[in-house]
Amino acid sequence: MILAHTSDHPMSGHPLIPVLQVTSNPRVNADYEPDFDAVLTQPSALWIEELLGLVVETLARRYVPRFSASGDTQFQITRGLLGVSL
Repeated sequence: MILAHTSDHPMSGHPLIPVLQVTSNPRVNADYEPDFDAVLTQPSALWIEELLGLVVETLARRYVPRFSASGDTQFQITRGLLGVSL
């Protein structure tokens, strides 16, 4: 599973790996609201609870990421300018 925080625009999902996309940018949310799985509006100290719940629901297959459900997927996931892989 991939949990991606984006601050400018959503990215495509992956056909084999669930990709959750979240944002904390109100402007981006206004432009792309239907594409995000979560919009983090509360203080950042509370994000962990919301994100953990979303991750658990996705791994339990009770939630399907929006891009996976829509079929907007590609095999390559970009890490962006400052992205890292662990």
